[in-house]
Amino acid sequence: MKPHAHSTEFSLHTLLACPACEAKPALVGGGIAGPWNCEYCGRTYRKAERGYHLVPDRLPEPLERHQALWEALQKNGSLCYELAPELNLFRKGSTEAEAFIDFMKLEGVVLDIGCGPQSWQPAYIDPAAQIEYVGLDPLAGSSLREFTFVHGLGECLPFVAAGFDNIVISSSLDHMMDFRRGLQEAARVLKSKGHIYIAMHEVDDEAENTQLLRRLADISLRTARQVVNGFRTMGLRRTYDYLRQATSLRIPKGAKDLFHVYFPTVEDVTHELFKNGVAVTKTGDCPGFLLLQGQKR
Repeated sequence: MKPHAHSTEFSLHTLLACPACEAKPALVGGGIAGPWNCEYCGRTYRKAERGYHLVPDRLPEPLERHQALWEALQKNGSLCYELAPELNLFRKGSTEAEAFIDFMKLEGVVLDIGCGPQSWQPAYIDPAAQIEYVGLDPLAGSSLREFTFVHGLGECLPFVAAGFDNIVISSSLDHMMDFRRGLQEAARVLKSKGHIYIAMHEVDDEAENTQLLRRLADISLRTARQVVNGFRTMGLRRTYDYLRQATSLRIPKGAKDLFHVYFPTVEDVTHELFKNGVAVTKTGDCPGFLLLQGQKR
């Protein structure tokens, strides 16, 4: 199978479903270009210039109470990821990106949940992989994508069941309002015998104060690295503008930090995957991250 940029065989519209309906019914009509309709609720969806817009107009009831928190975190993320994607996303050729590439064996139709707002395909996806790549993110971004992009939520995936051969979740679970629901959705859209690949921040069972001190040290080190890397890759003016705005951000009430809702443990993730028919079959690590591979029954 050829990469999506060169393929005319793959048509994402055949996998689209209504994200607002709990049963996720398939959308009908419209062909490749849309619009597509939900026969259950009557909503209509269209393909926008920058990708498929499939964010539900109203969050499902269990998530609705987190609406204000979600919007505040999205605002923080939008500023940092879009002003300085070079400093906040996996960098091409980095140790982390290369480790995740080596860990994964991607094939067929691949869904990347939390691909980021940048225009280019994420650095942890091997550009030589013979796959049909679909990236999904709650941040719409401001540029046209070089890949098939869906503006949507991981907790309300706008796809029919069992539509994807592989699922990738790279440092995205801790951004979700409900990571359990996100994993449930990922398992739902994964084909039987398909694989899910997860890169997640390391979390252990240390006392909360110790964890907070470690987190503060991590943030301080990351900020120092951002200053150095910023000068190298973005120049003085862009780095100054970015840091000036980023340092004015505030942690929303109920969040762990500026960008994250909750840091699940490996045990949390493994347990939730197992509940949804996915068994962890391989683990790995790279600086700052744990890597998991799961296979659906």
